[in-house]
Amino acid sequence: MRFTLYTLLCSLLFINASLAQFKSTIGKERMVLNKRQYDSLQQVWAKSRTLQLKEEAKERLLASKTLDRSTEKLNLSNLGLSKLPKHIKEFHHLKRLELHNNQLTSIPKEVLQHVEYLDLGKNALHARNFRFKRNKSIKYLKFDQNQLDKLPRSLKKLKALKVINLEDNHFNTIPPRVRKLKSVDEIGLNLNPINPNLPLKKPIKNIKTIRLNKCLLTKFPVCLLSMPQLQNIQLNRNRITKLPENIDTLVNLTHFTAYINEIGELPSGFYRLHNLEIADLYFNRIKVIKPAIKNMRSLNILYLSNNELYSLPEAIGDLSNLEKLYLHHNKFSYLPTNLSKLRQLKVLHINHNLFEEFPPQILDLKNLEDLDFSNNNIVDLPMEITTLKKLHLLFIQKNNYDEKARENLTALIKFFANKGVQFNY
Repeated sequence: MRFTLYTLLCSLLFINASLAQFKSTIGKERMVLNKRQYDSLQQVWAKSRTLQLKEEAKERLLASKTLDRSTEKLNLSNLGLSKLPKHIKEFHHLKRLELHNNQLTSIPKEVLQHVEYLDLGKNALHARNFRFKRNKSIKYLKFDQNQLDKLPRSLKKLKALKVINLEDNHFNTIPPRVRKLKSVDEIGLNLNPINPNLPLKKPIKNIKTIRLNKCLLTKFPVCLLSMPQLQNIQLNRNRITKLPENIDTLVNLTHFTAYINEIGELPSGFYRLHNLEIADLYFNRIKVIKPAIKNMRSLNILYLSNNELYSLPEAIGDLSNLEKLYLHHNKFSYLPTNLSKLRQLKVLHINHNLFEEFPPQILDLKNLEDLDFSNNNIVDLPMEITTLKKLHLLFIQKNNYDEKARENLTALIKFFANKGVQFNY
């Protein structure tokens, strides 16, 4: 069985390497795969992967019978178990227990006595029949892929619970019972059919981090505005077109990520998020950054890459705490003069834009460690780049350098040769 599976996997590994280009080589002939052939091969690969996981799981189960009973980690995933083997009760020091992809409906209390991390993803859990006993150890709970649309009442018995992962279930809003889980401050709801129009009947004040990635959202969920303690919001890979004007009611927000959406404009309220430290807005459709950005003095990292920006306001220079600025894959041809005031800036990426001249403001950024202005139309290349003493990453390739610039390039290659700088030219 093992030899057959191994042989099959080796064959499929070769095939899978070619799938990305929808091509496979047989002998000396190159065959182009059509959609049906490609899908069939993918299904075979998925089936073989499932068999491999089951084989590995069986080996782990056999090994667990002879495993030192003082172990703190145990993985019994992918076994199709409807109940735990009796010998698992002998592990009295478990802190991490992984039971992903089984058919469990309950777990003996004594098994969970010291467990801090519990993975019950892809089991047969139901809000009505799954029961937890009183527990003061579990801090992280994975409940993903269980077809849940509400939380079990017994969750409130997990007195130490901090993080709950509910990805890929059937929740259409934030479960109201989260309000009773006083110790929980982080909740993952990725891949759930969240209805952005459903408000919360009562505010939820304990949650600080929420993940709503890949939920097919077309709007900013109004329920989030009833969660005043939120510090970290993730809305990545959705279809959101705009943010609410009153987003500044989230006064504690420090991290906001909404990359790969369809946001075209940032509302005035966004610029009033005075405590925001990280704003990740790459891969959207933003055309303008307003001068009001000067109010966001706490910004430390700003991702604006892959948008439709032509310029930044001079007010960007007022962001005295900014350390990382990502502007690549836009339509910039110049940078604001006040960019030179960003004395704390360590990372600046302006590659894949429309620059024809090297922005001289960059030479005032003495703390720069990572500079990328590759893939532009820049003709000049100042030797003063050597005054940026803290550089360790420098990417300048694929520009339209003139003769003088090429002479400087030769000199820069010699200068950086023994400086420990990764220099791509």
